[in-house]
Amino acid sequence: MKKILLSLGLVIIIGSVGCQQNRLQPKKSGEVIEDDQTVVVEEQQIFAIGDVIEIGDEKIVVHSVSDYNEPYEWLAPETGNKYVAVEVSLENIGTSDINYHPEEFQLKDDQGYSFNISYIGKQTPSFDAGTLSPGQTARGFITFQVLNDAGPLELNFKPKWWNAGQVTVKL
Repeated sequence: MKKILLSLGLVIIIGSVGCQQNRLQPKKSGEVIEDDQTVVVEEQQIFAIGDVIEIGDEKIVVHSVSDYNEPYEWLAPETGNKYVAVEVSLENIGTSDINYHPEEFQLKDDQGYSFNISYIGKQTPSFDAGTLSPGQTARGFITFQVLNDAGPLELNFKPKWWNAGQVTVKL
């Protein structure tokens, strides 16, 4: 009986370690170059604007970041804050449909403050929730309300699907 329990415990431990090693790790699949060529580079964990990043069946590119001035005063950010718009694209490079949502993205500053997306002031075209069939791409702006004096920012992307890993882009 002890041998059976010991064997069962060993199988569970080995299985859980094996599952942890199967996490999908984001990789930089290339850089966008002026003549639309792609250069394959080694895997890295911190990415930059313009990097083409693959994680699972998704390819992500952060195209730009800028302050956004809401044209309607009644939609202005709270006092001491500003809007920052990040232009992203997400491509389905898999073989089945994927769901996506802007809440999979979060902005962080160098002090550790996190900023969620803004539903009030939004630069258009906005990056909204949806479903992508294989080969389809969604592109748009995700707008965040951040402190005026927020230090260097980074965008974190963590797909909602299980065990996906996380992508961090320095802005």
